[in-house]
Amino acid sequence: MGEYIASNMLAKQVPIGLLLADLRRRQRQAVEMRVRDLGLSNQQFWLLVALVERQGASLAEILAGLPMDQPTASRVLAALSRRKLVRLDSDRRRSSASPHGADPSG
Repeated sequence: MGEYIASNMLAKQVPIGLLLADLRRRQRQAVEMRVRDLGLSNQQFWLLVALVERQGASLAEILAGLPMDQPTASRVLAALSRRKLVRLDSDRRRSSASPHGADPSG
């Protein structure tokens, strides 16, 4: 089935930008379906993934790899903190967060 779709799209010469946009939309839908049962939004899920992958990094460093601005990230982190899914660092000089229960020192 997947080969048919791919060959059909190639036969029609669909622009790569449209293929990438469709792939991104399908990825977002797949994540939404899986995290909905956990009570998470897409933004919450991807921020949690980034926190796990970059434990010990500052919030600015984490956000550099995400399509999320600082105010949005702060709101998402506050919501995750209220649910006890992340632990926020109280040191104002270096804003950071880690998944709840994770050792931020690695």
